[in-house]
Amino acid sequence: MAVDRQRYRVWINIIATLSTLIVAVLPILVSQHIHRSMVHEEKTKMKLWAAATEALGGENEDAPINVILQIVSSNTTIPVILVNDNDSIVAFNNISIKPTLDTVRYLQQLRKSFGNHYAPLPIDLGGGNKQLLYYDDSSTLRELYIFPLIQLPIFLFFLIVVALAWHLANKNGQNQLWIGLSKETAHQLGTPISSLIAWIELLRETDSDSTMLDEMRKDVARLETISHRFQKFGADPTLSTHDIVPLINGTLQYLERRISKGVTVFTNIPRGPIYIKTNEDLFSWVIENLVKNAVDAMDGKGQITLTVQVRNKSVYIDISDTGKGVSRQNRHKIFRPGFSTKKKGWGLGLSLARRIVNNYHKGKLILLRSEPMLGTTFRIKLPLCSGMRI
Repeated sequence: MAVDRQRYRVWINIIATLSTLIVAVLPILVSQHIHRSMVHEEKTKMKLWAAATEALGGENEDAPINVILQIVSSNTTIPVILVNDNDSIVAFNNISIKPTLDTVRYLQQLRKSFGNHYAPLPIDLGGGNKQLLYYDDSSTLRELYIFPLIQLPIFLFFLIVVALAWHLANKNGQNQLWIGLSKETAHQLGTPISSLIAWIELLRETDSDSTMLDEMRKDVARLETISHRFQKFGADPTLSTHDIVPLINGTLQYLERRISKGVTVFTNIPRGPIYIKTNEDLFSWVIENLVKNAVDAMDGKGQITLTVQVRNKSVYIDISDTGKGVSRQNRHKIFRPGFSTKKKGWGLGLSLARRIVNNYHKGKLILLRSEPMLGTTFRIKLPLCSGMRI
């Protein structure tokens, strides 16, 4: 089920990405198509303008002079430069020249620039007189060319804003879901826990095995701790200064009696104290999740090593196992809510652990290293309390 949800999210992301690309690229393609059409249209106009100029300066007396003059004078947007056989400038139009510039030199430079863009159009005036018409894009065409370059960053800006808004809304929705789920779980656990406590006290009055009742009471106390964890997870937990050495040792002692006998736990923990700002219930929950995850990765048989180091005002807690490791394609997925490689897994353990460490304790939980069939190491990095070291 978790894999199906993951595939569904992947397909949604792919569709959203493709839709975004289409929306981004389509206006650019359309504007480029319009640009090419206008280039062709302006070239046609220049050919007509050149033909009209040729007819106007030629010896054909039948040419409709009024129509030709109208064609020649109709160009008010396309910059043109007319030169003779000696490359001397005969005329120019739609070109603005600053008074401080040398007009001839400036026009010659423009002529070369125009010639690099479009091939000049020949004009035969008859009697061996020939001219060349140089032209460039009109101001409208240049603006159309620049339009996609302006449009793209604007679109990307709005896309980033929408993506950020979607991310924040999705994150807020997940937060509300976590809070609601946590509070409801704590509420549902409350009634059976109270009932179990009452039954244990009733059994004590019947002279039942006290050792068995003590163990039952410990497990019920553990259920109470779990309920308190969910209550604190559903709201901003209160952090206070604690020595994590007894917290870690106490959590491991509890787990050693309840995990597979085929698992050996080794520790490399300084005598302490090591003080951090933490919530005891949530911190021990993180250790439990990582240790249980290691036990599952080894199929109940192997070694777990927990190492604690203090460096550069930070506490590093490494939890290593000798399990089957995390495949390369799954390494970026393991902290996602709902992702699990186990058939009966909910895929919440690592996600909850990272949320507790990163969001509540302002630390980091990362997959430090993993090798197939050799094992995995997770690292917790937490800030050390100011002025408090080993």
